[in-house]
Amino acid sequence: MRKFIYGLLALVIAATGMAYADSIITGSKPFTFIPGTTISSSQVNANFDYIINQVNTNAAKNGANSSITSLLGLTTPIAPAQGGSSVYLATSVGGTANAITISATVPAISGYTLGNRNLIVFTPTAANTASTTININGTGVGSIRKPSSGGLINLLGGELQNGVPVLLGWNSTDFYTLIGPAPLIPGTATSLASAGTTDLGTIGSHNVSITGTTTITSFGSSANVAEPLYYVKFTGSLSITFNVTSMITPGGGNMLVSPADALWVEYLGSGNWRIVNFMPSSPVYTGGLANGLTITNNAGTPTTQIDVTTIGISVLENVSTFANDTIGPLSKTINAATTGVNALDTGSLANNTWYHVYLISDGGINSGTLLSASATAPTMPSTYTFKYRVGAVRTGGAATFLRTIQKGNTTSYQVVAGSTTPNMPIVVTGVTGSVTVPTYTTFSMANFVPPTAIKVRGGALSVAGIAIGAPNAAYGPHSTLTNPPPLYVNTSMNAWFEFVLETQNIFYAANNASTVLWVAGWVDAVNAN
Repeated sequence: MRKFIYGLLALVIAATGMAYADSIITGSKPFTFIPGTTISSSQVNANFDYIINQVNTNAAKNGANSSITSLLGLTTPIAPAQGGSSVYLATSVGGTANAITISATVPAISGYTLGNRNLIVFTPTAANTASTTININGTGVGSIRKPSSGGLINLLGGELQNGVPVLLGWNSTDFYTLIGPAPLIPGTATSLASAGTTDLGTIGSHNVSITGTTTITSFGSSANVAEPLYYVKFTGSLSITFNVTSMITPGGGNMLVSPADALWVEYLGSGNWRIVNFMPSSPVYTGGLANGLTITNNAGTPTTQIDVTTIGISVLENVSTFANDTIGPLSKTINAATTGVNALDTGSLANNTWYHVYLISDGGINSGTLLSASATAPTMPSTYTFKYRVGAVRTGGAATFLRTIQKGNTTSYQVVAGSTTPNMPIVVTGVTGSVTVPTYTTFSMANFVPPTAIKVRGGALSVAGIAIGAPNAAYGPHSTLTNPPPLYVNTSMNAWFEFVLETQNIFYAANNASTVLWVAGWVDAVNAN
């Protein structure tokens, strides 16, 4: 009995000592036993009751013990439902960029099936380039998928990067990345050489830098409609061929792109694409508008060559139907001594003839100019199908160009001493008609402005006497207050006029030999500035 009592005392003392080490038993026991003294069973029971109460109150099962900081040697992970982690950290990653293997994790999951919504963290050793699989500790190959607007889809390439940690979820079927759908510009630009079929779907980043100058007729069929948008930028000039089904372009025609131009394109499925936004590196203006247009005689050879410059034009007219094509900044010299592109369309220069200036394109990267006696149907060079008339010039009696300069749609005769235009073209001098009745004389403008002109600009001078002019013969004399002529000069007067051409004629009368009427230029029926 004495040995038993001593054993109980040792247990109480040991338990008390352990309590202070682990903070399970705190305070003092009710009774302290002294060797050689008599103890009662109630005292012993009271001490045991104290120990039991302390353990039940302060043990780890009640969440009151904080001294346990690790559990080593576990062979089976604690399940998440029992407070275990649902995240597994890969400690050994192998395989290839598109077929990843993981041979070890913490906690270990060898022979363990991942539970629904469990997570795995790993660091790829290479960037993926296409759809990708993963096999963790030999538990089986699973596809890595990602969210999209259409649900989970296979990776396309570029989502996984070397050295960048990835968090995957598990849905009992596939692994999936815990990232949202691809942003508008999801990755860094990846170069892709231009070709007839330039397959954008091979670029997982959806940010494509197209190199080269080969005409593009298709963007391929390997893209995914769940992530259909691609940002495309160009390093060279090339043409994109319009197709009503497979290559839908803004305006419905071929497109010419220049270096640094960019597009947003949308994959519609089955190899069909739509260009939804065009972002030119230089301004593109209103359709059919020749911007920054200048047409004038060449400085070196003004009698047979014409210089044409323009910032650009976005719509040209097809020779048979109306279609779209673009011409970027252009500076060309028309040599009328030859025929073809940047020359006369056919034949040779004739005397006293109006010639019309065209911008032309082959629908690809080639553009130029053309000179033709026809205001509507020039003879187009081989392979060139798009045209746009932008102005007109005229030859004199020696089949050489008169000196003119056109800015936008407005042309002026350019007086140059010793040239084909030493003075403004004179319509008439001296007495003609009657300024009092009045009786107007009709003067054709056919030799002064092209048949496409919508306005004539000029002036009248009187050293002595009166001269009047109008766009038609219904105007009254200069003395009326109710219907005076729009042009009137008297002695020692000089006046300028601009008439809208109601016909190809203007009307004029003068009562003195010292009067003169001349034409200074015209406004053409072209959309240019």
